[in-house]
Amino acid sequence: MQEKDKFEESRRHLALEVLITLSETASGMVRKVAKKYLNRLVPQLLEMMVDLDDDAEWSTKDTIEDEEDDSNAVVGESSLDRLACALGGKTVLNYILTTVQTMLQNPAAFKPEVTVLADGDTEVDEDDNWEVLNVGDQAFGIKTTGLEEKASACSMLVCYARELKEGFVNYVEETTKLMVPLLRFYFHEGVRAAAAESLPLLLECAKLRGDDYVRQMWQYMNKELFKAIEIEPDHEVLGELFLSLGKV
Repeated sequence: MQEKDKFEESRRHLALEVLITLSETASGMVRKVAKKYLNRLVPQLLEMMVDLDDDAEWSTKDTIEDEEDDSNAVVGESSLDRLACALGGKTVLNYILTTVQTMLQNPAAFKPEVTVLADGDTEVDEDDNWEVLNVGDQAFGIKTTGLEEKASACSMLVCYARELKEGFVNYVEETTKLMVPLLRFYFHEGVRAAAAESLPLLLECAKLRGDDYVRQMWQYMNKELFKAIEIEPDHEVLGELFLSLGKV
């Protein structure tokens, strides 16, 4: 199942169905070997949950179209729910939280290699991993290696916050300090969109610590959120920023 580049999605989904069904029908046996397998299975499910098609309206949809029932996002979410029901939420939660810490340290915190280009210079190293990005009047050369992984990791953190809610409370502060500056991470739209989407979810997770704590979090967030709205160049990300503002 982990070798996603070698097999069709349908075969990976079938392998996953076997594992989940086994967990449901022989949960006692699976618990005995959980440590050996769940630390690989749970991250795979979480990664599937953020494997979304390029659809500008996906975040506002209330229902799932029939043809989307076999998408990675749907299969991953339903499989994780079934696994938690079969083995117990606390059992699965431990593996999710381990993955959270990994995401916070790397690759969500990954910082790309960037160089400032001189006026009129539009070329960087011939390596395909370098691209030129214009931010305002300034051109930058950015090494794109690791950017997709960073965007995926940020999306996974959003997923964790959404699914775990108050169970994510111990990671709220660290995640907030990571995500808020990424509202202006102009090297990747997906990173900025994930950062925007995370804010109301993090505030919801933090309610366990009381109103004063939530208020302080919002004070930390709102200045950067309004700044990001003022200067966001991408219409889809701007929509995500306004959506986030409307939820807080």
